[in-house]
Amino acid sequence: NFDKLAKEHFPEEDLTGRTDSCIIPRLLEKFGTHDELAFELLEGTFAIWAYNIDSGNLYLTRNSCTLYANRHTGDFSSTKFDGGTPLAEGELYILHYETDHYKNSPRIEFVHKYNTKSPYFIL
Repeated sequence: NFDKLAKEHFPEEDLTGRTDSCIIPRLLEKFGTHDELAFELLEGTFAIWAYNIDSGNLYLTRNSCTLYANRHTGDFSSTKFDGGTPLAEGELYILHYETDHYKNSPRIEFVHKYNTKSPYFIL
């Protein structure tokens, strides 16, 4: 739904010839990561990790794609690895460093759910 999103939300930009993934950072900048709408507007399959240069936070989410993580160590990958479990579909997570309990080790925590538009029928 790249063309629709580009015309509706960024009509002043010429995105001709750009890939569909270029719309994602623009939506995150416009709505912010804590606004579910930024993710609910996206259709199709995706796994996203997005770094916010202003806050220093890294966000993870997925829809109908694989994204594994070890929530204690902060490791994540699109492929399965020892200690990694699938992140839930339609949920946003944040990777951050806590200085008190975890002694500067990364940690992945749930932020919020959002409605997905998966192209697959799931039982």
